[in-house]
Amino acid sequence: MPRLLDTAAPGVQHAIGRINQPDRQRYFQQKAYIEELNESVLRAKRSGKNLDETQRAVTPATLRTLDPGGFGGYLIKAESTYRMRPPGAPIEEQIATSVKGNVAASYGQAV
Repeated sequence: MPRLLDTAAPGVQHAIGRINQPDRQRYFQQKAYIEELNESVLRAKRSGKNLDETQRAVTPATLRTLDPGGFGGYLIKAESTYRMRPPGAPIEEQIATSVKGNVAASYGQAV
């Protein structure tokens, strides 16, 4: 998907998709996150780590694209606004759970 938009519509300023991904800047941030996550998972898998080990190794803290000053901060704000969670549950836990799921999906695709 990231390469499709890059190739098909380089001049696009707004993409229709998730409600909390309003502009091209967020698209590029999300693309960078997906690429970094996939690269991290592929390195872990090639080094012989199983899925559980990879999920423990690839976390929001290890992904520079999830820096709180950039896309990570945007995700925290968006998740806090749009996602229901139990009272008192830290949004960082939800982000970590989401990353863990993304790692599992990427691990299944990594060759």
